[in-house]
Amino acid sequence: MSSDEENEAEASRIFTQRSNLEFNHEFLGRKSVKKIENDKKIRDMTLELNKAREEVDEYRQKAEEYGSRLKEINKKEHESELAIKLLKEELGRLRDVEKNYDGLKEDYGKIMREKKENEILRKKIAELDEQIKDLKNRNTIELDKSMKAPEPRVLTPTEEQTLTEPSVLLCHLKNNPFSLAVKEFQENEAKKRKLDSVGSEVDCQKLLEAAEEIQKLKQEITKLMEQRERAATFTAESARRYREIVRFITGYDIKMRNEEYIEVSSVYDPSNQFSFQRIGKEMNVLDNEYARNWIHLMQTYLPGSLPSFMSATTIELYMKQAKNPQKKK
Repeated sequence: MSSDEENEAEASRIFTQRSNLEFNHEFLGRKSVKKIENDKKIRDMTLELNKAREEVDEYRQKAEEYGSRLKEINKKEHESELAIKLLKEELGRLRDVEKNYDGLKEDYGKIMREKKENEILRKKIAELDEQIKDLKNRNTIELDKSMKAPEPRVLTPTEEQTLTEPSVLLCHLKNNPFSLAVKEFQENEAKKRKLDSVGSEVDCQKLLEAAEEIQKLKQEITKLMEQRERAATFTAESARRYREIVRFITGYDIKMRNEEYIEVSSVYDPSNQFSFQRIGKEMNVLDNEYARNWIHLMQTYLPGSLPSFMSATTIELYMKQAKNPQKKK
């Protein structure tokens, strides 16, 4: 082979080597750049994935919190529905209590009216007794006057002379005292028979009528007294049972000091009590140390609904006692 051919072959070989090196360098460079880009994308995707996982965890945590809140809200809603139901029941019971209270008040008023009527009847009987005594006294005086013996009459001298003559002489005096006495006695007996049969005219008739009226009044008073005793016994027993039923249904022991002032204590807190004042159709809560503990419920329910306030108080006391059973008496 000539030198030219050798040079050409050498040149071709060198060119080929250079081309391969340049190609490899360029290829490897492109591959490195692509790898860097891919690594960057992988890092970015990894960061996004981690971020997404963190967000998912955060959302899961929030979902759990929302779930807990939802359960709590549902529980409170259920408790609120139960409380509303209890309040409605308590309201109905307190309305029934108020109706029964009005009925007892009406019975009390009826008993007081009957008592006044009995007092009037007693006074009337006393007056009639006085009239009867007066009539008896008057009749006795008249009978005594009519039955009184005539005074002895003094004989005239002529009559004395006639009687002292020593002879048997039967003298018939014009005004014989004995005859007059017999006649007067017969007249009095006739008057007595007439009084017995006729009734001593007006006075005897009045006496009989008064006696009959007194007997009727006494019977009526006896009947009324028996009715009043039965009513008083029934009212006392009914009031006792009524208070027990009210205490059992409403949870409150109600004591009426008089027609105006009322004291109410809960069975869940019997050592404390509310005080009320009734003015007409209004019922006002009186201020005391115990009432100040329930300002939050007063602001919610008063003056709109006193039964709702009392029911809410009962529920809260019951809840406190349920949480602290050792305090239950």
